Amino acid sequence: IVGAMVTSNTESGIAVTYDDSDGTLDFDVSDPTLSYTGDVTGSGTMTNLGNTSIAMTIAAGSVDNAMLSGSIANSKLANSSITVATSGSSTATALGGTITFAGTSNEVEVAESSGTITYGLPADVTVSNDLTVSGNLVVSGTTTQSGATVTDSNFTGLTDANSGNSTDFGFYGKYVESSTTKYGGLFFDASTDNTFRLFADTQVEPSTTVNTSGTGYTVATLVANVTGDISGSSGSTTGNAATATALATSRNFTVSGDATTDSSQSFDGTGNVALPITLANTGVSAATYGDANSVAQVAVDSKGRITSASSVDISMPSSQVSDFAEAVSDTVGAMFSSNTETGITATYQDADNTIDLVVGTVALGSGTSGNYVDNVTGGTGVTVSGSAGEGWEPAISIGQAVGTSDDVQFADVTASGNVVI
Repeated sequence: IVGAMVTSNTESGIAVTYDDSDGTLDFDVSDPTLSYTGDVTGSGTMTNLGNTSIAMTIAAGSVDNAMLSGSIANSKLANSSITVATSGSSTATALGGTITFAGTSNEVEVAESSGTITYGLPADVTVSNDLTVSGNLVVSGTTTQSGATVTDSNFTGLTDANSGNSTDFGFYGKYVESSTTKYGGLFFDASTDNTFRLFADTQVEPSTTVNTSGTGYTVATLVANVTGDISGSSGSTTGNAATATALATSRNFTVSGDATTDSSQSFDGTGNVALPITLANTGVSAATYGDANSVAQVAVDSKGRITSASSVDISMPSSQVSDFAEAVSDTVGAMFSSNTETGITATYQDADNTIDLVVGTVALGSGTSGNYVDNVTGGTGVTVSGSAGEGWEPAISIGQAVGTSDDVQFADVTASGNVVI
């Protein structure tokens, strides 16, 4: 009876089946399909009223800030990082992280303003490695080159703005001699007709032209082996001059003036020649001038020749010698200290710079030599005989005996005093 009740009945969302074999009713609920529309879409079938997993899709633009109660974790985002890559490497930075844009010191500068990143070059750029410029490199200032300059071009243009031939072109270098800065180089002189000049020693730094009248400017010397013609004020060295080993015509060398050649010497360029030279006589006698007591005095003319020479005694004023008087006195006094003295004694008194001389007793004959009595002359009626000389004893006579017992006769006797008879 119960089974029949569910046999012909009306069922919706469920199916009931009577199983007569075991007297049971089997209930099978329909599996509903869940469908979502609007801002979120998706669908799924619930089997046997069990758990159902539905993949939901949020429609684009359907979620606004008001619907978000907090931050969304990066892990919930499909793209949770920003990747910065170069040709050789890459780095992923999570959202919310910081990406730093940096340049290379002295090479690239980086600036940021209102979210805009600007790359540029600093005022002074230093390139550590090679720099390749595919276009033209224009430098408006001075180019300073510390190393060698290498070019792949066979020619290097030194000027592009010389249409009127008003500027020189070439190259120069700076050097220092005796603390003075100088310049030297090679340039094409615009002021002349197609002339290159080699210069040195100028103290004026070249600019658009080289000042050939500048301080120190000189024509430099070129040391090189030259092939081909060389032209100059005397003409080109073509023909015989290019291969000559001797002069076409030999030349004689002579010297005249203050020095003369003994004979002329012929020179043709094939070898060295010796040129004997004789100096002119200046009139000074060949001798040694000056000795221990004199100095040589010479006169020299403007050519350095000695025109006169003599010996001049050395004269030194006593005022130029310290304590001259004492020095001379001591020298003279020393001459009397160890000398030999006969008949006289000499004593040097250093206190008053005097020499005391004391003559000893002289014995005539034994103590003397020579004629101590030169001559005796008798008066009227008196005769002196004998020879004058050392030890002479003269004999004096008056022509008659004058003893106490002798008679003496005089013609006239004149007495100025008393006569006692």
